[in-house]
Amino acid sequence: MNSLYNRDIISIGDLSKDEIEAVLSQASEFEQRLAHGERAALGQLLLNRLLATVFYEPSTRTRLSFEAAMQRLGGGVISVAEAKTASSVAKGETFTTAGACWKAMPMRSCSAIRRSARRAHWPMPPAASR
Repeated sequence: MNSLYNRDIISIGDLSKDEIEAVLSQASEFEQRLAHGERAALGQLLLNRLLATVFYEPSTRTRLSFEAAMQRLGGGVISVAEAKTASSVAKGETFTTAGACWKAMPMRSCSAIRRSARRAHWPMPPAASR
């Protein structure tokens, strides 16, 4: 089983050397497949998968890179770019409560980016179990 499955990854320090090498190897394989004209096949990998991104801090490059990667692999993205002011957290809901709500939504993964977050990623169960 993939050692990254269902894990919260906050920084590169959460990964072992072998896990980093596995991620880079997968990226290299994607590049090679694209170079050999397999764009259509790669564009189906995350078909019917949904990623939610919730950004509490301005982070245009990170948000756009997450969204572009998901879309290139066939998935969809819903995003709250300024969650600090544009979500129920602005009305006093705690980050933990908001996260529990997001976790109940029909998506594969939710990434919440905030400087002081201890847990910034909530993996979702496989779609078949919903």
